[in-house]
Amino acid sequence: MKKLIGVLAVFFIFALACGTRSAAGSDGKPGTENAKRDRELYQEQARAKLHELDQQIDVLEDKVRRASEAERKRLAPQITDLDHQREVAHQKLKQLGTESQAAWADMKVGMDKALHDLDAAYQQANSHFR
Repeated sequence: MKKLIGVLAVFFIFALACGTRSAAGSDGKPGTENAKRDRELYQEQARAKLHELDQQIDVLEDKVRRASEAERKRLAPQITDLDHQREVAHQKLKQLGTESQAAWADMKVGMDKALHDLDAAYQQANSHFR
């Protein structure tokens, strides 16, 4: 009876270990493949959002170019801020692809903030044309 319990315990532990390995990535670390896919999906979504904002900003800058001299001067600081926010977001996106998995969470927060700040700057500048 003790032998049967011992064999069953070993089998149970072995089964759990095998189950854990099947959920692990190629390096044996749990969730590595899922984390990599999540990271790639996030990067693609961030790239798409940044592309969308780039297009909206281009349309806005065209409106500013066609505005009166006084309107261009009034909006110049906001457009400058918008261009700066755009550059920051592009830099964060580049960094996102080069950072280690360990730095990923911090980089994601930074990218989220950069996209939020860029969108806010765009909304502020665009509000003058509504």
